[in-house]
Amino acid sequence: MKYGKWLLLAIFGFGLRIYLIEALTWDNNILEGRYNIFTDLDYKVYLDASLYDNPYKRHTYRYSPLLALVMSPSYTLHQNFGKYLLAIFDLLACFFFFKIFADRKEKANQTGGFIVCLILFLNPFLVYLSIRGSCEGITLLLASAFLYFYFGG
Repeated sequence: MKYGKWLLLAIFGFGLRIYLIEALTWDNNILEGRYNIFTDLDYKVYLDASLYDNPYKRHTYRYSPLLALVMSPSYTLHQNFGKYLLAIFDLLACFFFFKIFADRKEKANQTGGFIVCLILFLNPFLVYLSIRGSCEGITLLLASAFLYFYFGG
């Protein structure tokens, strides 16, 4: 079963992101900790822009209008909805990277794919970017999907 290890990695990595998002938000809201949700300036810009009918009416907005639209449920559903969504993009990017290797017949390629996913998905820097609301997960997903389909996926 070539997806068993990847599935465990995916559950652990996604769970880690959700835990950190919630724990750090709780720390900020309840304990008034040093992690401040409003130091996530890009995330705050996405959220503020979603309140306008045209996101470019918000000064300093330089992203896609689709991003503001996708982040808008953060006001109605949950304050971290956008961060959860960005964590899902990380998960999908990891899946595409694993599929690039796992679809090959050699066993070494499947192991290599797992190692690449392990390095990417549990990289502390990328985890930190993801929980702070950075759009790097979207970029990584687009790049990995392109590579997957380019190599005949």
